Amino acid sequence: MHNIEVDLQRQRLVREIVTQAKLLKLPVFAIGVETHQTLLCLQKLGIKGAQGHYFSEPLQQFSDSDLISGHDT
Repeated sequence: MHNIEVDLQRQRLVREIVTQAKLLKLPVFAIGVETHQTLLCLQKLGIKGAQGHYFSEPLQQFSDSDLISGHDT
């Protein structure tokens, strides 16, 4: 989502994706959101879900067996 706040072509693309997803009743999530400005722009374009560094740094990876057994690695 880099520079979507100022890139009109990317905004048009995202708007079209959101429109098509709504017609198909599919959810749309943005990944790679790094700034508050990007989040606001995406919300204006109709995106309701997002993830990225703006919300949280990447978390430590655990294996399935670690999660099941409750052990931290």
